[in-house]
Amino acid sequence: MKRERSGAAQALPGIAVLALLTLFAVVSTMLAVFGAQAYCGTTARTERHGSDRVISAFLRNAARADDRAGAIAVEQIDGMDVLCIASEEDGERYIKRIYVSDGSLRELYTSRERPFDPEGGETICPARGMRAEEDGGLLRICVTDAGGREITVYAALRARNESTPREGEA
Repeated sequence: MKRERSGAAQALPGIAVLALLTLFAVVSTMLAVFGAQAYCGTTARTERHGSDRVISAFLRNAARADDRAGAIAVEQIDGMDVLCIASEEDGERYIKRIYVSDGSLRELYTSRERPFDPEGGETICPARGMRAEEDGGLLRICVTDAGGREITVYAALRARNESTPREGEA
């Protein structure tokens, strides 16, 4: 003979299943929220360090790639510091200007005879300002990034003055 369960005994397995599903939903939601917070923090740090690396690598490479005697100079143009790098190709004289304008670190590569137009430069990355100075073969460039942090880049200009004798030369 079968025994019939009472109403409470029949509902007990259903309540247990519902409690487990509710616990699973709560834990899943908490994991998703914690994961999203960790992801946001990681991407913010990566973006911040990425802009540091972009700015410093760009400036160092620009200075080292064209490090020839007299090719690199810092000029004040329209109240802003501009890193000027001169070059010559096929008898034509060109100048690369690196500066900060309209919230961006920019690069403008033009003929030496063309006037400086800050709007015409290619955007490298967001930046607020730039200070540059060259002293005794040491180039010091300070760029304030979009977050207000200052990134300082030093580059030793290795090019020799044409009149300086090399080791072993008389």
